[in-house]
Amino acid sequence: MTKLKSLIIGSHPDLAQALPFLLFRAGFEIDAVTAGTFVNYGKLISRNIAIVDEKDLPKKLDEIDLDAYDLIVPFDDQALQNIRDSNLSLKKKLKLLPVLNEKDFQHLGSKIALSEILNQAQITTPSFLVALGIEQVVAAAEKLTFPVMVKVDFSGGGDGVFECKNQSDIAEIDVRHFALPLLVQKKITGRELDLTAFYQNSQLLHFGYSWFEKVVSKFGPSSLRTYEQLGNSCDEKLFLTMQQLGKVLGADGFVNISAIKCEQDGELYFIEADMRPNIWIDFTKFIGDDLALKIVNWFEKKAVLQFPISINSKFPPQLKMAHFLRTALLDILLNRYSVLGLMSVEDFGASLCYLK
Repeated sequence: MTKLKSLIIGSHPDLAQALPFLLFRAGFEIDAVTAGTFVNYGKLISRNIAIVDEKDLPKKLDEIDLDAYDLIVPFDDQALQNIRDSNLSLKKKLKLLPVLNEKDFQHLGSKIALSEILNQAQITTPSFLVALGIEQVVAAAEKLTFPVMVKVDFSGGGDGVFECKNQSDIAEIDVRHFALPLLVQKKITGRELDLTAFYQNSQLLHFGYSWFEKVVSKFGPSSLRTYEQLGNSCDEKLFLTMQQLGKVLGADGFVNISAIKCEQDGELYFIEADMRPNIWIDFTKFIGDDLALKIVNWFEKKAVLQFPISINSKFPPQLKMAHFLRTALLDILLNRYSVLGLMSVEDFGASLCYLK
């Protein structure tokens, strides 16, 4: 079989440290176009094409033979936005972006568009309204009833997200610092889950099931999670919803999916589906579900995920894991959360670079 080739694209390689090793294990030769360098697993990159400014990304991509690659992965939101909004041809945009059709461009980086798509598809998501100013935020909050979440349409890492329990909380938001419109959502109380998935041609190949134990900031990314085998956690309703998500999003790559399991009604409310990988994408292998093998099986046999999902008895049903890039160096040295058991020598070197 001819060796597969992958192109990974972005401006923030620290967000994609797991990606090169994952693709290498899946048998890919990897090229990269980045505005930085990969500290971790950098030796696995066959060719790193450097750009000085992330705005130069579309121009550089226009010079590359994209047909030479079997899998192209933009790994941060800014890369997705730069490609979508560029003057590249529609054909090249569809080759570069992890969606199947031009109509799917609307939800790339947009929380409002995602909420509208989920609502239209009858996939459970928090009740929401769109606001063009602070007065409309107040009116929306009163209609939805407090507490609500107010979110900037295009943001990441918890920036531009506000919990508002009353009008006084809304008054503290200075909308001059944020682009309009804003998304106003009914706040759902419960356990936040990560269900990040990998799709090809809108078909579901893999997803993980984990919940947040610790976060780096109130609405920021997680640093400690508990992973559970899908054989224990995935019922038919969840499986069918994950399949449906691939179709309604036109997904053709990684999708960073978050949901909240409501403590009142037990329903899953989907709140995020960013069309990119996250730094946790390779962690399911520690509970016996290796994404690299799922990618291999797709390119060799076009195999997709099937239900019911069996339990891998050789691995623990649940495992609490911390990510070394979001763990304090002292906690790593003391091996709190057994971080060292999940790290390679390269991981440890990268942790010294990022956490010094």
